[in-house]
Amino acid sequence: MTVLDRIERQAQEAAETAARMERMAKVVRELGEDGLAELVALINLTPPTNGKGNGNGHAAPAVRVPKGREAVRIIVRERPGIWTYQELRAEMERRGWFTSHNGLEAAAKRLCDSNGEGRRIGKGRYVFPANHGEEDAIESERSDGALIPFPA
Repeated sequence: MTVLDRIERQAQEAAETAARMERMAKVVRELGEDGLAELVALINLTPPTNGKGNGNGHAAPAVRVPKGREAVRIIVRERPGIWTYQELRAEMERRGWFTSHNGLEAAAKRLCDSNGEGRRIGKGRYVFPANHGEEDAIESERSDGALIPFPA
């Protein structure tokens, strides 16, 4: 294969990639972020087999991707404390868990509002669990009413 053949082949592959990316962009424009999230969720429920299965006639098991409140719970359980919206989003992307802006915001808000698992401490800032960083206090008999911090 000559240099010219290799360059022409690479140019053809680049053109095919560009055309494929343009088709994907068109689909994303049509579906919007929420529609894309729904599509990704449907794809993640389909067993990844590459058409070959696992060699014994059965499809490989699907990899289940957590989403919404479940995904946020998993993340903040591993590192309790203060989280910004951007940090939650970056962590979900790092794990390959797609979510829309509205979906993540709604999940964090619901965890704070519905059952008090977290607390909103500012715009786009949350603390999980809701009592993280608070101290309980005990009063000793000889403290004359003074409270002694007792870490939770």
